[in-house]
Amino acid sequence: MAIEDCDVFLSFRGDTRNNFTCYLYEELKRQGFQPFMDRANIGIGDDIHGIIKKAIKYSKSAIVVISDNYPSSSHCLNELVHVLERNRTSKYFIIPIFYYVEARNVKYQLGKFGAAFEHVKKRESNEKVKEWRAALAEVGDILAEEINEKDPRTESKIIADIVASFAQKYSEHYLKWPESKASSASIISPQNKGQNVPTEYCFDIEEGLLQVTKDNAQFRTNKYENMTFRSWMKDWIIHNPKFFIVIVIVVIFIIISTVVTSIYIHIESSAVDTVSTIYKDLSTTLKDLDAETTWDPKNFPVTLKDAEPWAKIILTAFKDLDSENILTAFKDLDSEKILTALKDLDSGTTESI
Repeated sequence: MAIEDCDVFLSFRGDTRNNFTCYLYEELKRQGFQPFMDRANIGIGDDIHGIIKKAIKYSKSAIVVISDNYPSSSHCLNELVHVLERNRTSKYFIIPIFYYVEARNVKYQLGKFGAAFEHVKKRESNEKVKEWRAALAEVGDILAEEINEKDPRTESKIIADIVASFAQKYSEHYLKWPESKASSASIISPQNKGQNVPTEYCFDIEEGLLQVTKDNAQFRTNKYENMTFRSWMKDWIIHNPKFFIVIVIVVIFIIISTVVTSIYIHIESSAVDTVSTIYKDLSTTLKDLDAETTWDPKNFPVTLKDAEPWAKIILTAFKDLDSENILTAFKDLDSEKILTALKDLDSGTTESI
């Protein structure tokens, strides 16, 4: 099995390996799930910690078998921390199994469970111990399957019930289907591949992908066969969350850049239009100051030799003061208005006149 296809990660202590956890692993496989169990999926020479982290990363769920000896292993406690992190940030779900240990002892590290934890914490930093305590308190608050001496069921029956509960929870997280039909659902697993399964609603659990069909359901061998674009996108996002976030950030950046650029171009265009209008009005006015034209001295005469100083005076007034008043005066060709506008604006310029 490829690590990327892992349906459920099994976290446990070695004291349950060759009995309860081993039987649980085999039942999950028999029902068509692809569980990850360290020695069953890790070969000689492999990086144990690296593969376990990768299995947690790609798995869709976890079953944590907590016994009295579970906290005596720092590796088990670190697995629990990583599993709970997945549980908080995705569709991931956890089924805790308290194997002959009480939930309160797990949550508050009491009894034999607490003694095992006290032994391992002596070798670790305060930060790490604090992280472990928080993880144990969190898993202690999750509704768990509790196995103890008072349970009348046989161990095989307990395991069968746990796998059935797991299958139901798996379908709720990775396939939405009518709750009223849940009781009539059956699993299409590799064991009945290619066969007709006469049930009202069925779901395919191979490779972690589920498919509801009505009446006679055929096993689906191609994981993308008949999958809608929306379903494909949803599946892709679940398996590539970081890449999806990067794409969203890039798209947002492009949109913001486009909007800012458009606003800047609009503002710049408006400014150019305004300056262009003022320049045209001033050019027209200066052209109208014909060298041969002489007005009444009372109305401020202008000749050719006076044109250059006048242009400087007008430009100075435009830069410093109120161009609107001066433009109005020039359009009216009224020297009194021009003189009044200049006197109102720049006393130094008026004195030079």
